[in-house]
Amino acid sequence: MRVTFFLGPFPIVSETFIVDQIMGLIARGHDVRIHAQAPRPAQTTISPIPAGQGTDSASRPAQAPDAALPELGLRERTLYRPTARSHRFGRALQTAGLALRHIGRAPVLTLRALDAARYGRAAASGQILRALIPLLVAEREGRRTGIVHAHFGPIGALAAALQEIGAFHAPLVATFHGYDVHVFPRQRGPRYYARLFDRAARIMVGTQFMRERVIALGAPSEKIAVLPMGVDLERFAFHVRAGRADRAPVVFSVGRLIAGKGFEDGLRAFRLVLRAHPRARYWIVGEGPLRPRLEEIASRELEIGHAVRFLGRRSPAEVAELYRQADLFLHPAKVAPDGWVESQGVVLAEASATGLPIVATRAGGIPESVEDQQSGFLVPPGDDEQMAARVSQLLDDAALRGEMGRRGRRLVAERFDRAKLTERLIRIYEEALR
Repeated sequence: MRVTFFLGPFPIVSETFIVDQIMGLIARGHDVRIHAQAPRPAQTTISPIPAGQGTDSASRPAQAPDAALPELGLRERTLYRPTARSHRFGRALQTAGLALRHIGRAPVLTLRALDAARYGRAAASGQILRALIPLLVAEREGRRTGIVHAHFGPIGALAAALQEIGAFHAPLVATFHGYDVHVFPRQRGPRYYARLFDRAARIMVGTQFMRERVIALGAPSEKIAVLPMGVDLERFAFHVRAGRADRAPVVFSVGRLIAGKGFEDGLRAFRLVLRAHPRARYWIVGEGPLRPRLEEIASRELEIGHAVRFLGRRSPAEVAELYRQADLFLHPAKVAPDGWVESQGVVLAEASATGLPIVATRAGGIPESVEDQQSGFLVPPGDDEQMAARVSQLLDDAALRGEMGRRGRRLVAERFDRAKLTERLIRIYEEALR
């Protein structure tokens, strides 16, 4: 089967679930191609594209060097669309140059891609034209498109416009993840996805919570498939943790440092934990705009800086090792002021796979990843005292931590095993082809 992944910035260290999906298909012998936007250096720990190999080439999208596609051998499978110029005048000149370069080879598609009367600012800004170019390059090189699988709603909407102008004729599948449902429609209007919902053969979401959200936006229920993002059970292997009196217990969190992840609540809860467990330590992996504020809260407002480590952005292998070193996983997520809320929380499945018990909130789709009282504890979002009480309960009871860890591993093996979910993904593609 031929599958073309239609993506935003790729690869991004915080979106390993997309890489896992791609690698699962390749391992089963499927022909996977990737059309994407080059990531900014701040979005990835992987080596950036060297100078002179940027993505403004009008004749061919730049391909990332092997170092920018970690350990995967995806360089020859990936085409990058030209990066938009930052200023409006520069984008206008860029769009004109791209149109002149390609109109001779694909006049109808080029003109349709610039139809601002039909496609609004996506056409006027050159966005559709830039996204068209990898498809034109692939066609010239004899690469058939196959099923197009778009990740994130706005990228799916862009792919739907390309399908409508005739840039490809294969079935379109789109996966929604979170901000694209909770935030983006507020910014662009409730009918922003109407074309995508009409043209897509399948709409995929990770949880029943997200299914209800996309239906509320207008997605036909018969097109929706619930397919969680999976976890590699070998990478995140189960680890038996033997409690040691000479070792400080570690509470661990992973996530972008944004409001919806609730790390301020997590820090306030951890201050309460320290009253009963003064040797405890709190490790937080992730980057984001709130890092300076969170560091300020920990060190000056709460005066717990000595017990909190902000570890920044880490590779998947480093995160897997940190799971092994921790004693429990804390996920204090909540609804952000802009409406964003956790849709699944892949890190919950990763932590459970390694045998970590969970303390998390009931925000968004989290209850579909954590079985309350079984693989962990669920508390109301923003309830620092309950959160602290459950963390302290687990730190006090090694036997309970072990039992919840074992149940969590079984839960992940049943619901989130990447190998099983890849097989389900293939069946969804087959349904789309029919």
